[in-house]
Amino acid sequence: MKNRKRVAVICGLLLMGPAVLSQMQNEDAVMAVEEEQENVFQNGNFSLGTDNWEIWNGEGGEATFAIVDDQAQVTVQKIAGIHPDWDIPISWSTQLSQEGIAVEANQRYQLSFDAKSTVARPIVVEYTDLLGNLQADFFVTEEMQTFTNEFETIQAATAHFKYLLGNVQVDGQSTPKEEHTLTFDNVLLKSLGEVEPDTGERDWQLTWSDEFDGEILDLAKWRIDEGNGFMSGDEWVSGWGNNEKQYYHEDNVTVGDGKLVLEAREEQVTDEHGTYDYTSGKIISDGLFSQTYGRFEASMKLPGGQGYWPAFWMMPQDDTYGGWAASGEIDIMENRGSETDLVGGAIHYGGQWPLNTYSAGEYDFVGENRTTDFNTYSVEWEPDEIRWFVNDELYYKTSEWHTENGIYPAPFNQEFFMIMNLAVGGWYGGEPDATTEFPGQIEVDYVRVYEDANADYDKSPTPKDPDVEEEPEPDDGLDRTPVNWQAVGDNLIVDGSFDDTTTFGDPDNIETWNVFNLADSDPNGGKAAFSVVDNVLNADIQQVGWNWWQIQLFQDLALTEGTYKLAFDMSSIQARDMRVELVDSGEGIQTFAVNDNEETQEFVFHVGADGSSRLLFGFGREHTEAEPAVPYSMTLDNVTLTAAEPVAEVPVEPTPEEGGEWVYIGDNLIQDGTFEQTNEFGDAGNPSTWNLHNQGDYEEWAGLAEFSVIDEVLNAEINQVGWDWWQIQLFQNVNVPSGTYKLSFDMASESERNVRVDLKDSGLDIMDFSINDEMKTYEAIVEIENDADLQLLFGLGRLPAEAELDVPYSITLDNVSLREIEFVVDEEPVEEEPADEEEKEAKEELKDEEKEAKQELKDEEKKAKEELKDEEKKAKRELKDEEKEAKEELKDKEKEAKEELKDEEKEAKEELKDEEKKARQELKEKKVKDDAKSEKLPKTATAAWTVGALGLTGITSGAGIKFFKRK
Repeated sequence: MKNRKRVAVICGLLLMGPAVLSQMQNEDAVMAVEEEQENVFQNGNFSLGTDNWEIWNGEGGEATFAIVDDQAQVTVQKIAGIHPDWDIPISWSTQLSQEGIAVEANQRYQLSFDAKSTVARPIVVEYTDLLGNLQADFFVTEEMQTFTNEFETIQAATAHFKYLLGNVQVDGQSTPKEEHTLTFDNVLLKSLGEVEPDTGERDWQLTWSDEFDGEILDLAKWRIDEGNGFMSGDEWVSGWGNNEKQYYHEDNVTVGDGKLVLEAREEQVTDEHGTYDYTSGKIISDGLFSQTYGRFEASMKLPGGQGYWPAFWMMPQDDTYGGWAASGEIDIMENRGSETDLVGGAIHYGGQWPLNTYSAGEYDFVGENRTTDFNTYSVEWEPDEIRWFVNDELYYKTSEWHTENGIYPAPFNQEFFMIMNLAVGGWYGGEPDATTEFPGQIEVDYVRVYEDANADYDKSPTPKDPDVEEEPEPDDGLDRTPVNWQAVGDNLIVDGSFDDTTTFGDPDNIETWNVFNLADSDPNGGKAAFSVVDNVLNADIQQVGWNWWQIQLFQDLALTEGTYKLAFDMSSIQARDMRVELVDSGEGIQTFAVNDNEETQEFVFHVGADGSSRLLFGFGREHTEAEPAVPYSMTLDNVTLTAAEPVAEVPVEPTPEEGGEWVYIGDNLIQDGTFEQTNEFGDAGNPSTWNLHNQGDYEEWAGLAEFSVIDEVLNAEINQVGWDWWQIQLFQNVNVPSGTYKLSFDMASESERNVRVDLKDSGLDIMDFSINDEMKTYEAIVEIENDADLQLLFGLGRLPAEAELDVPYSITLDNVSLREIEFVVDEEPVEEEPADEEEKEAKEELKDEEKEAKQELKDEEKKAKEELKDEEKKAKRELKDEEKEAKEELKDKEKEAKEELKDEEKEAKEELKDEEKKARQELKEKKVKDDAKSEKLPKTATAAWTVGALGLTGITSGAGIKFFKRK
């Protein structure tokens, strides 16, 4: 409790007498003492100013620390970048810390604190000088929130607590570059009680070992890894993804005298991917031995020296939950060769990179023992806890982890294999320097693996339960249809027409166009060269990356609560999907298709509260999307973001009901809907043909089907149903003009089920059809409000709530059509005399003429819309050209004025020079005359004349001439 919050109460009690006040003061004192005793921190509420707290800046970070209203405020003026040697963000460049945090052994502690930031960002909390050196990360927003974190101690310690406020990047969230202020309050660390001792007895039984008693490596137990990288899809990842400098070679792996030796050498090797200055050794048990749970240990002696990175670690035998690190990684031991008194252990988990995270601990050697001596490094891995040991001394444990694609204890409930390697360079410890001695060696006495004979663990994988459907996002009921909103007010984007932009990233004005390329910090990330050509932004895509955000063009801005309409023109040489986000607006990421025709895109955003935001265009590619050939160019122009208000409602024509029929008036927009020509799927040169997607190609257990055409009928053999309808797709891109259309297709399924059909990007709901083993025709009428590039998608996967059918089974599809229709009203029956043939023919002709006239009117309206759109675009271009021409004229006039001024200055200088020259000439002539006169004077006057001559030197400065006469 803060005493300042009780001042008013105490002042009021002064009127009630000293007894009441005394009682209140006693209570206050007792509460203060209780709070002080409960909180391990000193001055955790900052009521004593900055006492016990320190700010530290380094590595390029700049920040100030002050107490405002009994709250700590850290204003970060500058964050550091990427470490030049380790290639990691420098999270520690600014620290708010407190030393002397005394914690007891075998206690569970809870940290809690209130925090906010003027700009949303991640931060890290770190405890050093504590066995395990714990860390936790938090995401702080503009609103004050209370954050908590719990941990257990193994030994008593005096820890150093730190808020890391530098360049923090966690779970895809990064620290903003602009100046911002973080506020902290009520920092509390308290004990929740003693940790119950682990009374479970484990009977560790040996399941696998290698004592290295032979003369060569036992290739029945280990495989030697070679090279400097690996293939990720079609891409080569150099440096093993860690910026490592060594080339692993079999000659660097030897066995003798009862020990395995992995040796790093300074020698040059070249392969098809490059030239390397170092070689080293690496062995793995991949495909030969793997185990779920148990004790894994090795007796190892490590090299010392800058740039060495020895490690003993494990990776999943199968990526059950997705690519790294969604399926996990266990680091039993890793070390920086420059720090022979320290080793670390860690687990990596969460989402697929870069949405992953980790938990880690460190062990400090005491006494004379060092990593350069033989030590036993081990991990004990159980379903609900993983523990790390050095020489059987427990130094770190954790039971907190997760994966985006599984249920706890996933991802650490599958088989892992072992790896031993000696890296040179890389982000963990930096590169070798002049002090590094080669060769360096890891010596291994043994590797042993055990399992608990008393344990009866469930070792089966636990992917997310397909029968549990995730809570859908609540519908806020807000209209986001662009045509229903009209722009009002000024454009909030600075230079959305790119008339003034020549460079990107003005450090003095963050509210201009900025760019980001992940390739600047990761050589395999997204990369583009941005430029402005003829007042249009051009993005030359050079590497597509594997996430949409890896290439960014963005501009920061401040928004107030309300509705906004975003509009811009965009094109792409390669047809692809693009994404745009109004960051921190509360709205989601918007996805849209672009191609080589420049088109205007429009979106509506509802912003719930005042605050800072960022308009972000993501030019990268999601890993699930096709990889277009690079390089290729994209253009962007006429970006506007304006306040918006609803368009006045216009009466809508009644929906056709009974009393008429729908008739076709257009051709089938689907290419080869009868499957007479299709024999392959996915024409890279023509996306408007039949294409496929199987999520099972990327994730285990996901939807998977085999597609073929038999007797001009499409056949889909369902092999895995997956857990969502979109995981098996048959789709075709199609350009659909505005109008009313009938979708029709014939379908059957050996197993009775539902199938979903979606006209993506149309704004229409997903359509649901029940099908069985009888081939039937299914139809739906859809209204397309605006001309659009859409995608007709058949989703053959299974919703989580649906029964899981036995596989395999087949689905057939034929006669797919999407044709424009119109409703023709039946004429009212009239009782009259039977018409003769001529009258009937006249009526039919009139009916045809009316129909033809309607179609012509519709065509004319459509043509008029297109012409109007072209005229608007042309007008924009002409206006831009006129502005450009006016700027050029102004520039020419300025140049001409400068030239004239320059000529005038030159002329004035010449005149001045002539005058000076004339004055000197007159002076010279005068001197000659005076010299002639001097020859006539007597010698006795010489001295006097000399003085007079000296006076002559002042003529130009107005000294005058002095004359001397004989006396």
